[in-house]
Amino acid sequence: MRVFVTGASGYIGYAVAKAFRRHGHDVAGMVRNKGKARMLEAVEIKPVIGDLEKPDSYRDILDTCEVFVHCALEPSPRGQELDARTINTFFHQTKTLNLPRVFLYTAGAWVWGNTTGTLIDEGYPMHPIEFVRWRREHIEMILQNRDPFTRTIVICPGVVYGGSKGLTAQWFHDTLSGEIQIVGSGENHWAMVHVKDLAQAYVLAAEKELDRVILNIVDHSRNTVKEMTEALTHITPRACHVRSLSAQEAFDRFGPLAEGLKIDQTISNDRAFRLLDWKPRHPTFLEDLTRYYNAWHCHVEHKHHG
Repeated sequence: MRVFVTGASGYIGYAVAKAFRRHGHDVAGMVRNKGKARMLEAVEIKPVIGDLEKPDSYRDILDTCEVFVHCALEPSPRGQELDARTINTFFHQTKTLNLPRVFLYTAGAWVWGNTTGTLIDEGYPMHPIEFVRWRREHIEMILQNRDPFTRTIVICPGVVYGGSKGLTAQWFHDTLSGEIQIVGSGENHWAMVHVKDLAQAYVLAAEKELDRVILNIVDHSRNTVKEMTEALTHITPRACHVRSLSAQEAFDRFGPLAEGLKIDQTISNDRAFRLLDWKPRHPTFLEDLTRYYNAWHCHVEHKHHG
């Protein structure tokens, strides 16, 4: 299949683009500059230099792709607006050409809000945290699409780990100062997924005959933030401790993201198992913590010595 991925140099988008290529698909990825374009070319992905703010910069590739994977998110106050513009651009192009398409949209598990001890699935009502409240409207727009030529799938990953990025990388970075900072008491649970397992789910979702469906992509772990960060203090080369930030301290450091960092979620992955035959292959974050920490450290050292 001909696949086009936005945000193809980002943490999730890069992993997704590489996963499609590993499965033999013809993959193009959108990036903003020539430096990142070379990064894609090195892994056999065709770079498309473009910008969500300029739909004409990627409109031609939409005309030829069979699978559109939207992983990009503009990290600015205009993120919501540009996300909606990208969705509308895709649907306009598909209605014009009437060719079979698959649209994979990345939403994230935070759209479910706090589940506070309840194991929820995709039938649970959405109560998105304020930080991603706008996502619900965009998800509804996508799932209500009635274009007979387009299949729509919404992917809701948990907190993504593995490699050098993601929210857990912030904990790793904190160890360098000897203090891992968390929001609140840490008794909250995070739904988690390894970045490569997540990428595999995108490929499986595109290859299956699914339409107008939401998929939670999470592993089976049910660990609290406190359990994970306390475990991290026992494997670092230097002495380290965990400190709980007050609400004000958390906002001062993380801004609106702090709301997501204190989220408490337990989420079922049964639908992904059943519809995709998807199973996480990597050990959970806690099960192989030393390996994940060492991998992150190697990435940092390599970048530093460049």
